[in-house]
Amino acid sequence: QDHWLSAIDPRIVHIANVQAGKEKNTRLDAQETIDHEIQGLFSAIRALSSRRNALASIAILPCEVLVQIFQYHVPTRRLGWIGITHVCRSWRTIAINYTPLWTDVTFLPSQQWMDIMFQRSNRRLFNVELDLGSEEFLRLTAPARALLLIRNNIRRIKALHLKCTDTYDMELAIRGLTVACPFIEAVSLIRCAESSIPCSGWDSPDSFISNPLIIPSTFLGKDAPNFRKLVIRGMQPSDWNLICFSSLTTLEVTRFSSDCLRTGLEGMNMDPYTALIHGLRRMHSLEHLTLH
Repeated sequence: QDHWLSAIDPRIVHIANVQAGKEKNTRLDAQETIDHEIQGLFSAIRALSSRRNALASIAILPCEVLVQIFQYHVPTRRLGWIGITHVCRSWRTIAINYTPLWTDVTFLPSQQWMDIMFQRSNRRLFNVELDLGSEEFLRLTAPARALLLIRNNIRRIKALHLKCTDTYDMELAIRGLTVACPFIEAVSLIRCAESSIPCSGWDSPDSFISNPLIIPSTFLGKDAPNFRKLVIRGMQPSDWNLICFSSLTTLEVTRFSSDCLRTGLEGMNMDPYTALIHGLRRMHSLEHLTLH
């Protein structure tokens, strides 16, 4: 401590006599000089802290091992795992520059973080999984804003999984999926019932509504050559013969019924079940089919 004080004194000797009673400009110049010295000391502290951290036992782990540990931590902590980037400068640099950490978008607490996640993912394709109806999400983020960002970046999304209770939000999501999606592989659209009984999870069929929304004939902009999996709950395609369905390997439709099929199928020259069977015949790669 004495060493650092003795090192600083000669650097501020020219302002040693500046007092609070001096004129304003003189005081401001003195404060600016001190601020520069403080910043210099902080920089020295950070450099020493980095050097000290480099001597810790865990520092022997190579970057490849650290990023694997980070990836295991991500799904369990939502954005709480960002604390990893606050441990030390080395970990922060590794985490920020490892783009796969930023491609799994599971929770977006603010507009700022939404933009940061998309920016740090670089040009990697995203896996987006959002519960637009959760209290935590609604408290921090406007669903319309999240859906707009998804629409604007739809060409960079590989898998999209959305769940919500609000009909308007789901309609907005569907409209956002009427543009070309050349790289998308999987879509899950889960519409939960608006009732006193909360949705008990992504895979609970008992909490889903029976009267469906309609997926338009322009779904995925009729341009989704990599589309392989579709999960829809509480909604129904207007046409089972959509080109984007022909490449499906997995199809799951919850609350399936003839009433659902009739919705949006007016004007077709075949009954609802025939329309479904006709559509399935075009899905030559289909391996898994679930109708509930």
